[in-house]
Amino acid sequence: IHRGRDHLLSVEIQEQGIGALRIVAAGPGPKNKAAVLAAGAVPLVLSSLSTFADNPGVSAVCCAVLCNLQQTADVNEDMVARPLQDEVHSLSTAMAMVQALRNHPKDLRVQKEGIQALSNLVKNCPMIDETRAALADEGVLAIVSAALDAFSSTDCKPAQAAVRSDLIRFSDSLTGWISKGHAVDRKHRPPLPIHPDDGATLLYYCEEYTSEVHTAT
Repeated sequence: IHRGRDHLLSVEIQEQGIGALRIVAAGPGPKNKAAVLAAGAVPLVLSSLSTFADNPGVSAVCCAVLCNLQQTADVNEDMVARPLQDEVHSLSTAMAMVQALRNHPKDLRVQKEGIQALSNLVKNCPMIDETRAALADEGVLAIVSAALDAFSSTDCKPAQAAVRSDLIRFSDSLTGWISKGHAVDRKHRPPLPIHPDDGATLLYYCEEYTSEVHTAT
């Protein structure tokens, strides 16, 4: 991690160094995740996502690390302080992954790692409804739709089909949550900008992408 901080402008070192963190974080048991979190990996990874936003290799490996760090249920405060655990489940982390997906709609690896990381974050974050609402407001369904268009189901290779499946599963989960009325009762969510490509309303998204899900499956 220290080497990564010293070489924040080197694409190769960032990709290889963060790739090494991904392997460590994927190790068995909670100790590896605790060590990576305690070393300050999350701010470093988020910084790399921002600095190298246009580089799909760095974006993919950053999302992969965040994906592996999401499952912290067995990491207790004796291993790593609670604020360091909360960083990986924060809205800022979620928004960074959404931006990576938005930046690289046609990159298979970014979409694979990014949507898996985002799915893990939603499953493991303590404020699940607030996070879902923020993701919907940030236009994540439009991003998923763009990726589905990029990886057409026609003559789809196995790797692309697997990513499409992950994208559709995430979309189905979020649109299902919206359709139950949660999206219209969000008193405590932080304000986030609504992008022009978000469509008219979240209900529109729910209807449009639920149709996409059923058509694709």
